[in-house]
Amino acid sequence: MREALPAELDALALVLARAFERDPVYRWILPDDARWRRAAPGLFCELLRLFAATGTVLTDDTAAGAALWNPPEPRRQSLRERAAFALALCVRLRAATPRLARVGGILAALHPREAHWYLGVLGVDAEHRRRGVAASLLAPILARCDAERLPAYLETALEANLAFYARHGFAVIGDAAVPGGPRIWALHRPPRAGPAA
Repeated sequence: MREALPAELDALALVLARAFERDPVYRWILPDDARWRRAAPGLFCELLRLFAATGTVLTDDTAAGAALWNPPEPRRQSLRERAAFALALCVRLRAATPRLARVGGILAALHPREAHWYLGVLGVDAEHRRRGVAASLLAPILARCDAERLPAYLETALEANLAFYARHGFAVIGDAAVPGGPRIWALHRPPRAGPAA
């Protein structure tokens, strides 16, 4: 696994759009198929650019998936950068922007206050699933968490994901329901003691 190159972000946006095509939260934001096909690649493109600027985007040479991580102290964005990101999302999502804002508020309320690594997005193209790609995308930062004695945190709206994350040391620490929409689980992983630490 390695950091994604800027020239790879557009292709990774398409990978993530395919990976999240059935995700309850993203499909609540963009519920119909035509709107999803039109807006999802742009949404993930903006998220990839944001995490590339403030944290790190991990992928591999096959571009089978991507993990978007922010460190405990992400690079701070200027007011202009934050405004440009918000405007880009509004342009990409149009009428779905209020739904994204509602989800953002819920995620902010769930987010822990302690210093931690945050996994904002982890997605693998369907044809590459069940081959260890997701675990490989997690491994470098989880090893860093252990070495630095820092926890990791993420959210998921797929109950089926809970067992996968549990195998990597994550436990549910809270949940919330989007009004009229899906349930979101908050997961926390304390650093592991051992040779890596």
